[in-house]
Amino acid sequence: MTVFVDTYALIAWLNPRDAAHSGVREYLAAYTGRLVTTEWVLMEVADALATPHARRAVIAFLQRIRNDSSYEIVGYEDKAYDAGFALFSTHHDDGQSAVTEAHVIVNIAAFTVGSSVCNGLRHLVENNR
Repeated sequence: MTVFVDTYALIAWLNPRDAAHSGVREYLAAYTGRLVTTEWVLMEVADALATPHARRAVIAFLQRIRNDSSYEIVGYEDKAYDAGFALFSTHHDDGQSAVTEAHVIVNIAAFTVGSSVCNGLRHLVENNR
C-alpha cells in the first residue's frame, strides 16, 4: 500500500506540540508501505516552520525524508503545475479557501503526471468531491 504524506502530517510529525503529533507518529512508526509526497509539500513544510528557532530542525528533517528510501518524492514538473492549475481553474468552489484547494489540486496533479499511485488517488478524489 502507498500513502500520500501531506503538509499536515509532516508538520504534526515534526512538532510534538501539534494535536495530531502522537497519532501521526504512531501511524508512521507502524506503517511499512511506501510513502509518497511532493516537492510542493516539502516546500510548504519548510515555509510553515521557517521560524528562526525551528529552521535548523526543519532542514535536518527534510534532508532525512529526501534520503529515506521509503519515500517517493514527486518533483516539480511543468506538467504537474499546468495540470494543477487547469484543475483549479475549472474546479467547483465549495467554500474552501482558494489556497487550500490549490494546494490539494496541485498535489493531485503531481500524482497524475508523475507517480505510480496516481490512478488510485485520482479515483479517491473524484469520488469524494
